[in-house]
Amino acid sequence: MTERARAFLRGVGSLLDLSPDPRHLQALLPRGTTEERLARHWQRVGQHLRSAMHEMDDEVTIAKQKAEPKSAAPR
Repeated sequence: MTERARAFLRGVGSLLDLSPDPRHLQALLPRGTTEERLARHWQRVGQHLRSAMHEMDDEVTIAKQKAEPKSAAPR
């Protein structure tokens, strides 16, 4: 049997597998308690908000610099 045929049969077999490997199921289960997961989620939300605020601050600073009139050249 060729390698290609073997790979095909392995793929079909995995589609028909009704009792998946428990090691794969462990990867899908949430880690930690509900409280710990919720706390991690809110920490990530806070990080995203801080990042957005810094980006906005940078954009406002750049916009202000562009809007400032150029000072007259010294004579």
